[in-house]
Amino acid sequence: MQDAFVAVLEAEQAGANITGLIDKLNSYVDHLAQAEISFRTGDVSGAIDKVADVLKSASEVKTEAVNARSRALNSGEVAFRLSFVFSFAGAFFYVFLLYVFWKLYEAYYARRLSSSKPKVRTIEA
Repeated sequence: MQDAFVAVLEAEQAGANITGLIDKLNSYVDHLAQAEISFRTGDVSGAIDKVADVLKSASEVKTEAVNARSRALNSGEVAFRLSFVFSFAGAFFYVFLLYVFWKLYEAYYARRLSSSKPKVRTIEA
């Protein structure tokens, strides 16, 4: 049972959604309390059956938590890689646009400069 709690905690730390797993664990705690009550009232076989069911279900929750943790880690890794790629592509596109606008401005400036008619002035001394 403790392994299931630890697995759920690790899944939460990895960023997985563990709401359903927590609900299951809370219901298992209630079942264990009922098993203890059955044991104290003398229904030992009923208590053993309840504990066995809880332990079986807890191992299933542990498996679900491990799977949720691995999915959360994989999705985080994919998100990191995508943000890296898109950041690089965005920076490249930005520099490319700056270059294009610079070349357009350079051509415009060259045309404007070549079409101007300079006036010659004489310098009187």
